[in-house]
Amino acid sequence: MQLRPHLVLDGLACVAETVGAHSTIVWLHAGAHASHASMVRAIAERRRTGLVEPDVRIAVGPERYLSGESSAIMRALSGGPALPEFRRAPGTTNGVPTLVHNIETLARTALAARPGAALRTPTSLVTVATAAGRAVAEVAGTTPLWQVLDGILGLGATAAQQAVLLGGYGGTWIDRSTFEQLRADEASARSLGVSLGAGVLLPLHRESCGLAQTSAIADYLAAGSARQCGPCLFGLRAVADGLVELVELRAHRRDARRLQHVLAEISGRGACHHPDGAVRMVASALRTFATDARAHLHGAGCQHDGIGGFFPVPAGA
Repeated sequence: MQLRPHLVLDGLACVAETVGAHSTIVWLHAGAHASHASMVRAIAERRRTGLVEPDVRIAVGPERYLSGESSAIMRALSGGPALPEFRRAPGTTNGVPTLVHNIETLARTALAARPGAALRTPTSLVTVATAAGRAVAEVAGTTPLWQVLDGILGLGATAAQQAVLLGGYGGTWIDRSTFEQLRADEASARSLGVSLGAGVLLPLHRESCGLAQTSAIADYLAAGSARQCGPCLFGLRAVADGLVELVELRAHRRDARRLQHVLAEISGRGACHHPDGAVRMVASALRTFATDARAHLHGAGCQHDGIGGFFPVPAGA
């Protein structure tokens, strides 16, 4: 949206024409100032040129983890809170059938509609996020992900990591050896039992405590609960609290068993998929950092001091 706003709007126009939509909406979070400014300029430019296309407007929602979920968007546009719907039903906004697409899909739709699209090499968008900032790279699907990481963070960056959180806060922790086998395409990830998700890579330095980072993320996800069902309201908080006990060396084996039990209890039972992403992330952390978890249970800690430039978890939900 910041660098190729017209590509996004071209795709939006294509999709609207395909389904016969008379109006379109670009949904943004309140903190996305650069994207907002870029889209405003692009929409104004299109109007000045007299393009014949469905009307497009910008809607701004709260800067909250769940406010980008599709049913939350439609609920907000209908005058309700920007929270996922408890019941799944065909998408409507004020009774009008509504389709929701993410920005990358729209941009790729615009490219697919252009002459010669079939001759283009398939690519993936990969976001590498650290404490120093975020960088997005478009790479061929055959590109090893370790090359992407080294290209953005510097030569040898992959060797300095002990693990990577693949797919964002609702993704999967994988160790470095698994990460080094991945290419920038979903088929490669699925063959190793994981998913690229939104293509977000959060590398964890070898000197950082993966359990401490997971605990911070779990607390953020619990605080961002939609508070509409037990698994989200009570289950995620129980998971976050259990991780705090583990990180602070206050957990015993029975507490570790209780944490595993809670994860199993809430998996697949939420009103939306928010708890599922949190369960996937925490469960994968307990597998990937199993040696550290045992050290924490024995009261010794994992000897990591927590530094290393991991992507900072937002302060609030």
